[in-house]
Amino acid sequence: MIPPDHVALSPDATRFASVSSTFIHVQPLSGPFSDKPVARNDNKKHFVDLAYHPSGKYLAAASNDETVKIFDTTTWETVRTFTWQMGKMRAVCFSPDGTLAAAGGEKGQVVVWDVDL
Repeated sequence: MIPPDHVALSPDATRFASVSSTFIHVQPLSGPFSDKPVARNDNKKHFVDLAYHPSGKYLAAASNDETVKIFDTTTWETVRTFTWQMGKMRAVCFSPDGTLAAAGGEKGQVVVWDVDL
């Protein structure tokens, strides 16, 4: 298995998500592990950062394809894709109460938005 590029711990601390190029893997902190990814980018660009929503119901993934994708953590389907024309994304995070999110681009620009999931 290729070492992950980035890791995010779930809010309930029972699992972690990791990025390995275009794949997102989710593993339990105890119990059997799996090499099977739960999500894949819909193009050849790499994911570069992850953040769980405080509820644990969503996972945001910043990507080199200039987007932030929000995945539902029960189905691993993409529920939202955001594009701000800021170039490659480098970081994503949620506020502690989950009402706001922020993402940063490679040129130092940051966007903050109201989370409506």
